[in-house]
Amino acid sequence: MLKILFFANTFCWQIGISHGESKLGANVVVTMAIGLILLVQGKIFKKFPLISIPIIAFIGIYSLPIVFIGPCQDEYLRAAISGCVFILFYLVAFEVGRTASNEDWADLQNCAMSALAIGAAMVLLEVTFPELFPNTSGLRSMGKYSGIFSEPSALATALMPSIIILLNASVRRKVIFGIVSVAVLFFVTKTATVIGVMLLYLIYSIFFKWPWRASSKVMIGGLITLFFFTIFGYDEFVDPVANRILGLFLGENTDQVSSMVYIAGIQDATGNFLRTFGLGTGFNTMGCNPMPYSSIRDYLAISNLDGLNARDGSFLLSKLVSEFGLFGFVVVAIIWRNMRSIELISMSKKMENFYIMSSVISSLLLSFLFLSMVRSSGYFHGSIFMAILALGGGFRLMRLQIFKLNRL
Repeated sequence: MLKILFFANTFCWQIGISHGESKLGANVVVTMAIGLILLVQGKIFKKFPLISIPIIAFIGIYSLPIVFIGPCQDEYLRAAISGCVFILFYLVAFEVGRTASNEDWADLQNCAMSALAIGAAMVLLEVTFPELFPNTSGLRSMGKYSGIFSEPSALATALMPSIIILLNASVRRKVIFGIVSVAVLFFVTKTATVIGVMLLYLIYSIFFKWPWRASSKVMIGGLITLFFFTIFGYDEFVDPVANRILGLFLGENTDQVSSMVYIAGIQDATGNFLRTFGLGTGFNTMGCNPMPYSSIRDYLAISNLDGLNARDGSFLLSKLVSEFGLFGFVVVAIIWRNMRSIELISMSKKMENFYIMSSVISSLLLSFLFLSMVRSSGYFHGSIFMAILALGGGFRLMRLQIFKLNRL
């Protein structure tokens, strides 16, 4: 079941039934269906997972009531329904991750390779039969491909967990597969999402994982790669991404809409944090009326673009801070702490039989943290689900570690 959910939440989170601006993703339907099957079979919820009580209390007792006493004058029904669905979503995902075996988690490295191969096949299909993908014809004219996804950055977001799983693998051919996948993904999508996540990954690895000799080799390799892209594809690859990054510092003086939308997410998060005194606006209410003041959104309004990504904050961290206030930082800190603890388990000789499992789990948490700083697609997209799966698997791994240490 872990493998099915991995693939469903890699490729199906943008497919679903839409109603207004809300959407029920196919990944949620698959997750709930599998949860029901496992429940009937008696494989999950044999006893209520007490570790899940804090998240239920946080959303049900704190975050949802905040919606009604905060600044929002709408979005009440959306917050209530999505909050209840997310609690069920969380419980099923956590239980599937917690009950999955060591072998199931280890197999996700092979699943990651398959997912990247499927992603490549989708792009090849779009290149060969563009008439099957009419909604992305404008992007194709710029040499950008996204397969079944709505835009190239969404394809990059979907495949990033698989890439990071392979980059953290101990088998060289899998690492090479991951490195090649990064280059291919950037080549076909030309999106700053790939660059942003990879920069964060390199910074993290240099300071927390790799010895200096390995780090220096990677930095030299990165500079050589950048040199070749600059010489042979500056206008097509380097210049657009550089302009988007530079636009983050230019604000209203840039012509990059994606950069302005990212800055608007920062301004929205800051405004919501201040006007709620650090409490947040409540679960899934970002973009509610009245919105906080944002100079960038005023500028975007000139082109009638002020509503772009208003609900998802442009990147997930801004959404978490907007809706949960100080607790948004607490959520990120908890995931960071769990990721580091699990990563250290993979280095322990006492837990060497669980190396691959701990490597996969920490990779999924790491990809969630990186993507939360770069992009957002709400609370029901793939990387969030995989992070919840990983938290469940990490909980089991921690208990196994304690059991082994107690036997020594």
